[in-house]
Amino acid sequence: MVLAKEVMGNIISDKKKEITIDMITKEVASYFSVKVSDLRSAKRVKSIMLPRQIAIFLSRKLTSNSLVSIGEKFGGKDHATIIHSIKKIEEETKAKKDLKETVDKIEVRVKST
Repeated sequence: MVLAKEVMGNIISDKKKEITIDMITKEVASYFSVKVSDLRSAKRVKSIMLPRQIAIFLSRKLTSNSLVSIGEKFGGKDHATIIHSIKKIEEETKAKKDLKETVDKIEVRVKST
């Protein structure tokens, strides 16, 4: 019985960790070799825009945060910008297999953090 508790205890105690926007931005920044601060900035540089859009997409998918609160975490963007980012990544992942694989890899990394 003690052994069973030890084994099951590890499984049971590994409660689902709550995924946060901060966790997502760190993983996306790490994956694309950009700064977290750049993802949250107002910069519109192409090298930052795609990672930011992926981070926004995953923030909506993996958290229960509202569009407004996601926007606040990404430099005060309004909900229309957040919706645009989400839709863009949804469409692009359907059209581009390599992008879908990238988003999926990042999602796995976030969930395993």
